[in-house]
Amino acid sequence: QVDGLNRPHLARLSGGTNETPSSGSMEFFVLATSVNEDVGSVDITAVRRGGLTGATSVDFATTNPNSGTAIAPADYTLTNGTLTFIEGQVTTTFTVDIIDDTTTNLNLTVDLSLTANGNGAVTAGRDAAVLTILDNDAVLGFTLATYNAIENGGLATISVRRGGGTVGLLTVDYSTADGTAIGVPVGGAGSGGFSFTNTTGTLTWADGDTTNKTFIVGLIDDAVNNSPRTVNLSLTNAINLMGSAVLGRSNAVLNILDNELGPGELRFVTNLFF
Repeated sequence: QVDGLNRPHLARLSGGTNETPSSGSMEFFVLATSVNEDVGSVDITAVRRGGLTGATSVDFATTNPNSGTAIAPADYTLTNGTLTFIEGQVTTTFTVDIIDDTTTNLNLTVDLSLTANGNGAVTAGRDAAVLTILDNDAVLGFTLATYNAIENGGLATISVRRGGGTVGLLTVDYSTADGTAIGVPVGGAGSGGFSFTNTTGTLTWADGDTTNKTFIVGLIDDAVNNSPRTVNLSLTNAINLMGSAVLGRSNAVLNILDNELGPGELRFVTNLFF
């Protein structure tokens, strides 16, 4: 009983001391961290678990040489030192400086380590972590150098791809121009003597969006037998609000294929008959 009531799941303890106080063990709070390359710097958190008695410390470092894919000092700044926990302290941090370049590349990784220095334990399996630097530089281009469409199809769909980094809202302008095909001017009307309708506009990718974007070129079907005609396609003015954007395949060609059959030619298969 406790306070005159039956309490079968309670126990009362009194007196005594903790005979084996612990300073705990130190480890990374998370084993994987990702940041955009334009962030400037990132704080990496170490945590102390299992006991908070007394002061303790652990050595930290960005591993050198780095077994990840990032290169110092081009992508980040090497750092190392000692983290100190005073009695009762649970977490502390160290900082890794990130370098923002204008080169389109894959996401890069930096290996991080915690090492015991004789003043405290380090948790096995949580003494190594990976920092991923997300590229914010994108490359834009047509998915093909040449597109083909039959003139009676009504329209041609042109696709544009975003490569490199996926960070940031991204835009690029597109336009068409006459090749051997003559197009209706932008904003114009009519179809006589024209093979397609010129068009202009802007394609937009949201932050993190990697799906291909498309625009449409309207085709005009005539009743004339002719050879394939070409439309010139262009991309210009690539903009990334959180990084850089460069143009890869910025020019392409649309071939408009004729759907009319000519009268052809009739002739004898041979000039000798027996």
